[in-house]
Amino acid sequence: MTYVPYLYVNLTALCSFALLLLAFLASKKTSEVRAFIVMLLACILWVGGSILMRLQVVPGIHFWFHVSIVALFTIPALAYEFICNFAKLKKPYSRAVITVGTVTDRSFDNI
Repeated sequence: MTYVPYLYVNLTALCSFALLLLAFLASKKTSEVRAFIVMLLACILWVGGSILMRLQVVPGIHFWFHVSIVALFTIPALAYEFICNFAKLKKPYSRAVITVGTVTDRSFDNI
């Protein structure tokens, strides 16, 4: 096994997100809790993709890189959704604008 520097940082983050997820899965489900659970799942996907990329697990570095990047780009939109649910804000067009901004930002990566 090759040495992967600072892998313990990613593993600690993954364990922390997983522990938070388990705690919130066991709690009463409100709209705020559901939004937070979805955001935690995106964080777990981000860190998990990063760990698997560092370990060079099949199907390869490029696949796990893209998994990690897509999760990273969805976290701000999910955080916005959580904050709007938590503050009980009405958001008729904001969600569409953030979704289009996220997709647009990701589509210009190949240029």
